Amino acid sequence: MTTDLVPAAIGGAATVGTPMPTTPGAALRDAAPGATGLYLAVLAALDAELTRERIARVAAQQMAEHWRHAALHDRLTGLPNRAWVQHQQRIGTSAVALVDLNGFKPVNDKLGHQAGNVVLRAMARRMAAVDGCTAVRYGGDEFLILAGHRHPNIVGALWALDAVLRSPVPVLLPNGRLVHVRISAAIGWAVVGTDDRRLDEVIACADDAMYVSKRTGEGPVLHGAARRQVAA
Repeated sequence: MTTDLVPAAIGGAATVGTPMPTTPGAALRDAAPGATGLYLAVLAALDAELTRERIARVAAQQMAEHWRHAALHDRLTGLPNRAWVQHQQRIGTSAVALVDLNGFKPVNDKLGHQAGNVVLRAMARRMAAVDGCTAVRYGGDEFLILAGHRHPNIVGALWALDAVLRSPVPVLLPNGRLVHVRISAAIGWAVVGTDDRRLDEVIACADDAMYVSKRTGEGPVLHGAARRQVAA
């Protein structure tokens, strides 16, 4: 550190005195007795303000992510919802199945909505367990199954799902009575193909096939147009 000449007194001659501070922090620290405490207090206040800003920023990001997740997922089942699908118009999927639960309305009517919710959650878990697929609650008692781009056997997976969905669901009623609810499902499905169709167009084909399944009780039904694509 260089040594500068400082006046001994106002109007006095310059003498060799205390070295001049070389940083603003040092100037604040050495300005007067007790300035060190002030210096540290200022630094602490600045650090606290920056910390509050960081916490507020992280909290805002987490809140935004929370509401985004809530907007794109079904509250009852936790599955992605229709809005999620609308945000995923072009995703890597090879086939789409539309699943409509048969006999669900009487469950609500006879056993109550609480029992119906138990059944819906059970069905959602079974669909979410289909390997290599994404299950979506599309609305009410309708669900989508989106098969992964390289799914090895979507036909076998859908027939297995059809059997699993027929298994009884244990429901404990408010009066303490345990009942086993049996329902089934109509499943229609369509392949995406290689023509870069929109996802909503493929869902419409799966919906047509689902109504055939509901009418005939044949189990999973492949959409006719999709069948011709596979044959080609």
